[in-house]
Amino acid sequence: MTAYRHAIDRKVAAHEAHLLLQNDFLILDTETIGIDRNARVVQIAIVDASGQPAVDTLVNPGMPIPADAMRIHGITDAMVNDAPSMADLLPSLESLWSTHPTYIYNAEFDSRILLQHIGRRPGLMRSTCIMKLYARFVGQVGSRGDYKWHKLTDACIQLKVPRIDAPAHSALGDCLRTLAVLRAMSEWYVRNSA
Repeated sequence: MTAYRHAIDRKVAAHEAHLLLQNDFLILDTETIGIDRNARVVQIAIVDASGQPAVDTLVNPGMPIPADAMRIHGITDAMVNDAPSMADLLPSLESLWSTHPTYIYNAEFDSRILLQHIGRRPGLMRSTCIMKLYARFVGQVGSRGDYKWHKLTDACIQLKVPRIDAPAHSALGDCLRTLAVLRAMSEWYVRNSA
């Protein structure tokens, strides 16, 4: 990939971020147990365009939380014991995301996990993957010749996002970090679009 091509892709990605922020949107994140076809949601958060939580709840996955997952997000069986299930939450979640575009850092993962959890595609969810947008913005070529994906925490460091007062690997914290990454790309566009 040429430097010229990357410069164009960077500006296009930043412009897209700028345009995405003009919408009334939601940002969604989940914390899970597992990443395979048996993965389950243990926490879900949705924030609005101003960063205010519309949803921030633990979720009872209907199975024990493995120790390795607990070490990552700190969510225990006792914490989710009285939490609602995804089936309980689904009607209110679908009413939110059916009326607003939904932005997700690693949309393929969260969409797949929701699909597995509820047994069907999340109704009317129009999602945009902020991770892929950020990958175009950075322009680092991966081993397959496409843009390399970056962890959300790395994106925040690279963009010098101010510290967010919510733990990493919490659904709410990751929603707020995704919003901050989107805003930082938009700010880059504004500074460099003269």
